[in-house]
Amino acid sequence: MKKRTIIFAFALALLLLTSIGASALMRWLYVSTFDTSLNFSGTTANCGTVITAHSNSATITATARLIRINANGSETTIRTWGNLSGTGRLIFSDTQAVTRGFTYRLEVDATVSTPQGSESISGSSTARCP
Repeated sequence: MKKRTIIFAFALALLLLTSIGASALMRWLYVSTFDTSLNFSGTTANCGTVITAHSNSATITATARLIRINANGSETTIRTWGNLSGTGRLIFSDTQAVTRGFTYRLEVDATVSTPQGSESISGSSTARCP
């Protein structure tokens, strides 16, 4: 009886791990990679994102925003980059002067369009300017 219980528990754990792995693999329908990065060099924020579609002919459009998180928890948009676009892949990189001691968030909202359909994706990176 004890052996059966252990086998059942193992099978259940394996089933759960398999379903979690499958859902992680199916994160996006038309996107293979989506990364955002935010780091600092002194008081310069280095902002970037890379979005790669499954299809080289997919159209990618995006907007990026650099947001400062104030001491009271409110947020201030420091800069917005609109009309970012690419075909198959979108690579964005830019800098922005910031103030030391604040936490910043880079938010990226994008749409990936293919002949089969489109999907909207969002991502962000958060870091504190030392």
